[in-house]
Amino acid sequence: GIEEVPWWIEGFSNLSMIRMQKCKNLKHVSLNISKLKRLEVANFSNCWALTEVSLNDSPSVAAMATDSYNSKLPILDEASPSHQEVKYIPNIQLNFTNCFNLNQEAL
Repeated sequence: GIEEVPWWIEGFSNLSMIRMQKCKNLKHVSLNISKLKRLEVANFSNCWALTEVSLNDSPSVAAMATDSYNSKLPILDEASPSHQEVKYIPNIQLNFTNCFNLNQEAL
């Protein structure tokens, strides 16, 4: 079975949904949310072996996970020479329900 969602999934820029619930061998998820511009849902519920989640936009993702509104969240574009250009990341529904081996504080 699948043990990892690799970093290179960010190349699928039109991906709108990741549904991997009940993947009993899934141990690691690596997502760069800002590159998955169309992503709306990421469901990893009931992945009992899941121990590590790497979300390259952690501060924004944490806000998205708790934001129940269908809004957009601002982030600072550090690649901008002036560091003042603001981009927006759409709200994404993240689900890690019943991932008992996952360090909840790491999200």
